[in-house]
Amino acid sequence: GGDSWESKSTGITSDTLYGLGVCGNAIYTSCKYGNVYVSTDDGESWTVKNAGRPSANVFHFGAFGSTMFAGCSLGLFATSDGGDSWTEKNSGLTTFDVRSIATNGTVMFVGTQAGGAFLSTDGGDSWERKSNGLLNTWVYSLVMNGADVFAGTLQGGIYNSRDSGENWIEVKGDLVVNATYTMVISGGYIFACTDNGLFKASLSEVTEVEAATQAMEFG
Repeated sequence: GGDSWESKSTGITSDTLYGLGVCGNAIYTSCKYGNVYVSTDDGESWTVKNAGRPSANVFHFGAFGSTMFAGCSLGLFATSDGGDSWTEKNSGLTTFDVRSIATNGTVMFVGTQAGGAFLSTDGGDSWERKSNGLLNTWVYSLVMNGADVFAGTLQGGIYNSRDSGENWIEVKGDLVVNATYTMVISGGYIFACTDNGLFKASLSEVTEVEAATQAMEFG
């Protein structure tokens, strides 16, 4: 798989795309200068869907149930109608530059630029800052594994919380990078896309959050 790729940009007027996400049968993407595009035919065609949303670059999409969230430089916005209308979801956020979104189907986290991480337990209607232990509050990537949440920062390593964000402990180990842009979890491993390449570590190496330090061996 992946030996051949086909361009699917009909209706998109920019070559620079930032975010990508799926909610139901709708695919969302965002481009430079702020437009959000939605496709419901597997990418064959795209339609601009900006109603109710400011003209700001969307850095990340995240689906929570049947609602799609878009994190941008002016906050968090949500749609439950395929992008036909967007509603601001910034209650409780003290920093509106949202760079990452993660959910386990029960709770949601967002990461912000210079504001740390925020938790929502009501589907995004309200947010509470959860950044104790985050030595760097530029949270560019988030991923959840059940109740565990990992935060990748800009020039500050990778952090893990096992208590809904109440406390964070660095799990960078021997990972030497300046920025962690994207993380995914698959097959018992966490993968980190960084400014110094792609790394993986075993999730089983993460110790209990009560421990004084945590270390994961990346390779």
